[in-house]
Amino acid sequence: MGIQIRYNDDSYKKIAPASFVRSYLKAVCNELDLGNVSFSVSFVSSAEIQQINKEYRNIDSPTDILSFAINDMEGEDGFILPKAKTLNIGDMLICQEEMKNNAQSFNVPEEEELRRLLIHGVLH
Repeated sequence: MGIQIRYNDDSYKKIAPASFVRSYLKAVCNELDLGNVSFSVSFVSSAEIQQINKEYRNIDSPTDILSFAINDMEGEDGFILPKAKTLNIGDMLICQEEMKNNAQSFNVPEEEELRRLLIHGVLH
């Protein structure tokens, strides 16, 4: 399993340390029995996610998470791909400013909201 984590600002590492993010995502993928997958997680600013949201979804506002799937879990012939093969399932972008706003709105700790977003991203 390969998980690339990128931070567009070093301050994002404090709320979402790479060791926590990687460990939690591996547990989620194992629980979902996804097999040998790879993907990336990027922590971006509100302005960056708003620009990407506008470009790809025609929505001119920031959002907490965007997920971009590269492949479906099925092969071209409709059969599930073997687990021995590494499958790149895509990229997710998380906006920590929006994540913090969500945590306040839902009255939950930021770490819990981060977990929700990571699960959300994998499920997409």
